[in-house]
Amino acid sequence: MTVTARDWLVAVDPQRVFADPASEWRAPHFAEVVAPIRALAAAHG
Repeated sequence: MTVTARDWLVAVDPQRVFADPASEWRAPHFAEVVAPIRALAAAHG
């Protein structure tokens, strides 16, 4: 993959509150995005 000055990675505030089953902010598929977010962040510094 070639990264250019126009390429961006944006992960908006992936906090634990989105994974908490008791939270009104719960995102049902939050656990599924943790690994991809970490991989993208590692790949793009």
